[in-house]
Amino acid sequence: MTTPPPETPPSGALFPPPTPGTNPPLPTPGATEPLPPFPPTGAPQVSPQGANGFAIAALVCGLLFFVPLSAILAIIFGIVALAQIRRTHQRGRGMAITGIVIGSLAMVAVISAIIWVVVDAPDRGADGTHVTSGTELIESLRPGDCFSGVQDERLRSVTAHPCAEPHEAQLAAVLTLDDGPFPGVEEASAQAEDACIDKVDALVGADVTEELDLLYLVPDSSFAWNADRTVQCIFVAVDGEMTGSVLR
Repeated sequence: MTTPPPETPPSGALFPPPTPGTNPPLPTPGATEPLPPFPPTGAPQVSPQGANGFAIAALVCGLLFFVPLSAILAIIFGIVALAQIRRTHQRGRGMAITGIVIGSLAMVAVISAIIWVVVDAPDRGADGTHVTSGTELIESLRPGDCFSGVQDERLRSVTAHPCAEPHEAQLAAVLTLDDGPFPGVEEASAQAEDACIDKVDALVGADVTEELDLLYLVPDSSFAWNADRTVQCIFVAVDGEMTGSVLR
């Protein structure tokens, strides 16, 4: 007895025809099958990095523009920060730009002030005394110079005058305090007062002392003390104005 050969599917069919009654149901009209979940990329997600350190430094230096060199550092730190942020995509671009803007404005103000002082500077004669009036930095005054502008609390710049013209004050002496750590504002002021009194007693006659107040400019911070311990001893007119030199 021979076994009949298996049935072969019709030519071109990959699978045998489905068994009657087992056809899959047709999809409901309008229904969509859910999409399979996205496969993992295989790379861990990197959280955003923190703010750039140079950007923070640029903003801080910009806000401290009144401290020497801070404006320049704000510009430098800001430029470095922008270059790094472009590569690392860190936060802080706004801080870097703010530091650059503030630093640039401060530099423009400083340069303008220097130009103004230089252009408006008074002339001196052959003996070194002022022969014209003009703006001068308080640090540039010499003993014997007469000037106005002592009502300004910071006394950064004053209006120098020939002593023969009406003026408010006269620089009597310039001293240097002893070396050492900053003793504090009160102690530094006490040292400056004692040094000025000892120095100017011999510079002015007793007949005019009642018409004068003694003012002294002293370093008022550790930074200023370490940079320069110079003290300026200044006579100020009690009545607000005087004419001529009060020094012998």
